[in-house]
Amino acid sequence: MDFVKLGNYIDCLESTYHIPAAAITVYHNDRCVFRHFAGYADAAGTRPMKGTSQFFLYSASKVITCTAAMILMEEGKLSLMDEAGKFYPAFARMKVKAENGLREAKNKLTVLSLLTMTGGLSYEMDAEPLLQFRNQKHHENIMEDAMNAIAQIPLDFEPSTHYQYSLCHDVIGGIIEKASGIRLGEYLQSRIFEPLGMQYTRFGFDETQNPNFLEQYSYKDENGCKISRAIPKICGFSMIPGYESGGGGLVSCLDDYGKFVGMLAAGGVTADGKRILSEQSIDRMRTPSLSPVCEKEFIRWDQGYSYGLGVRTMVDREKKHAKSPIGEFGWDGAAGAFNFIDTKNDLAMFYAQHVLDCSPAFDVIHPTLRDLTYECFFS
Repeated sequence: MDFVKLGNYIDCLESTYHIPAAAITVYHNDRCVFRHFAGYADAAGTRPMKGTSQFFLYSASKVITCTAAMILMEEGKLSLMDEAGKFYPAFARMKVKAENGLREAKNKLTVLSLLTMTGGLSYEMDAEPLLQFRNQKHHENIMEDAMNAIAQIPLDFEPSTHYQYSLCHDVIGGIIEKASGIRLGEYLQSRIFEPLGMQYTRFGFDETQNPNFLEQYSYKDENGCKISRAIPKICGFSMIPGYESGGGGLVSCLDDYGKFVGMLAAGGVTADGKRILSEQSIDRMRTPSLSPVCEKEFIRWDQGYSYGLGVRTMVDREKKHAKSPIGEFGWDGAAGAFNFIDTKNDLAMFYAQHVLDCSPAFDVIHPTLRDLTYECFFS
């Protein structure tokens, strides 16, 4: 294993793409075989990036949330065909957009349609019910109020008929809370974070309690050049303090998330032998689960991949010009975090940056890191 090319690539990201801080970890046979850091955690350049530097995962939270849903299924507390209305009655009375206004939805919103992003929900964060939720002065139950607000937003289409990236996994987070009987964060802590030793991963951010939190940036176009500019450390998907967004609200660090993807690549077992999830559930998670119509809609997003239960999954290496095998799976986050998991080779990688609106991350950096990782092992 020679990781020189991978390390060199991370080192050049600041000069090439103006990524102020970047880090990568690679797991093989459930142990960390490579870690590399570049840049600084703060804009002043006084704190080097390190393995415990925390940042917003954004949608990289989704893989953790969907893993938790699979654990609940193994515990017999949840099934793919359970209806969202079983847990939150407001979802049993969904409205769907039609030519002449709104009508009652014919199809039910199920755990399967939520996991596969075919629920008909949107990512319209400024929808009136969500604005009212954020402006509400007092919440008896934050998750309950959030789910009721989401249920008031008309569906864009009948559940299970189209693919659309949306708040579906936030609803999965709410369902986990109801099905488990404890808060979402508590369930993740007991079933995933604690067994894996992920001590820096949680919902919520308080700068006074997170002195090593990464500066957050936004990719800006200034005089024809793309520059990363520091912005407030806010995650808009968390909506209000105390809301635990399963779709985008977790805070983590390189070392913690590396343990998580390493566990999945190892078939659901931690380095010290604790079983988190069965191999069968991981296989189900990465199995393509979209109808032909939905598949075509997802391919517009990501050529060469299909979509399983909360993760992209490799189905055509040639279309993607990829060095990873069929069945490699994972996801990414809005600020540029990226992961892949390969159970065939017991190989996983997690990359961290903290720059919003950074198109090179998704178009160039992620696929390059994926392929360079495979070159380190199989060139």
